[in-house]
Amino acid sequence: MENYAEQLIQLGQERKSIICIGLDPEIEKIPLQGKLEDVIFTFYQNILQAMVDENVKPTIVKPNYAFYFQHGFEGLRALHKIIEFCHEQDIPVILDIKVGDIKKTAEAYARGIFNWLNADAVTVNTYMGRDVLEPFFQYCKKGKGVYSLLKTSNPSSGDVQDLELREGRRVY
Repeated sequence: MENYAEQLIQLGQERKSIICIGLDPEIEKIPLQGKLEDVIFTFYQNILQAMVDENVKPTIVKPNYAFYFQHGFEGLRALHKIIEFCHEQDIPVILDIKVGDIKKTAEAYARGIFNWLNADAVTVNTYMGRDVLEPFFQYCKKGKGVYSLLKTSNPSSGDVQDLELREGRRVY
């Protein structure tokens, strides 16, 4: 079995692209009407299907969990359906959730993210230490990926991430 990084490299070469599309629904900007779950799913399904039809298949997509979670079960069902659709189209999915909690809780997140949602990769906030990451590593052996949050681009990221430690080293 190829590891996650090898899978992405191969897809990038095959598709001659490293396109990653964020799938973060802002309902008020989606020009569709109907049941929330269907609106979200149909909107992204149409975009991704159009790209597939035009042979511009993205190498990977990255839905941000919060944009779905805020809509409760309908949002989570839409996310689940989007991930299934992406897999049908051979498009891997990074779940952008930035989880970061103690080992037992991280184990529960890993099971939900990889076993229920069936994401291919996840973003993890590792500021609490190694035990935040460890539960995700068993899934790496099964071809899944983990992105560790180190330095972010939000305006106040430097408040903590840029703190100078010793010898000119920074937190990140």
